[in-house]
Amino acid sequence: MSEFTKFVTKKPVRISFPSLFQPYQGDGMSAPKYTCTMLIPKTDTEMIQQIMAAFGAAQQEAMSPTGIWKGIAPPQPAMTFYDGDAPKASGEPWGEECKGHYVLRSGSGTQPGVVDQFGNKLLDASKIYSGCWCYVSVNMFPYLNSGNRGLSCGLNNVMFAKDDESFGGGHVAPEQDFAAVIAQNQAMAPAMQMPAPTGFVPQAPVQQPMAYAPGTPVQQPMQAQPQIAPAVQTQSFYGAPQGYIPPTQMPAPQGYIPQ
Repeated sequence: MSEFTKFVTKKPVRISFPSLFQPYQGDGMSAPKYTCTMLIPKTDTEMIQQIMAAFGAAQQEAMSPTGIWKGIAPPQPAMTFYDGDAPKASGEPWGEECKGHYVLRSGSGTQPGVVDQFGNKLLDASKIYSGCWCYVSVNMFPYLNSGNRGLSCGLNNVMFAKDDESFGGGHVAPEQDFAAVIAQNQAMAPAMQMPAPTGFVPQAPVQQPMAYAPGTPVQQPMQAQPQIAPAVQTQSFYGAPQGYIPPTQMPAPQGYIPQ
């Protein structure tokens, strides 16, 4: 595989008959394969040119000195790229969904990578169905089978993009199927309550203390404060000790003249 033979859709394409989780073996297939068919609108000329360029690169590789065709190319090599408005090789018409499209078939002997639109690995096979939209990565390659030379399309990876109506009529988005019920439930949501199971006995509510008011701290009973004798202070911060009685003033000496 080279960068010239690889093709990755730049926009989602609608897919048909995907077998991405279990290999499929149809009539004329030598071995079961994982498959995916893409519908390319004929109006999308850019994507059509990219597909044809990848097929052209695969043909050049086949015609190279080391290529499997050994320099011999058919005038119009068979390709797994078909006109959805023209009949199949068997003469049968393509499905109605193929009208106005080119049909690109791809397959692989190994399981492709399958992820959702966020890149998470998909494990639910029902998520990818005929009619949904996906990004697809493929690789064009030449083949030589019993003298028959042609170009085929190998399946690499698939990424889910969005839901749509199933081609088989069996799969649409759940939001579409239950739109009326969903709208009714949304309108009634505030009033809707699930019924209690049979035999259910609700628990009695927890009793609160008498005179309990939510948000009000519970009042503790008053307790008598112990009587504590005040500490005896031997001296105040400034001046004489508390309770100090000054002695009788001494008489001034005779002849003393205060300054």
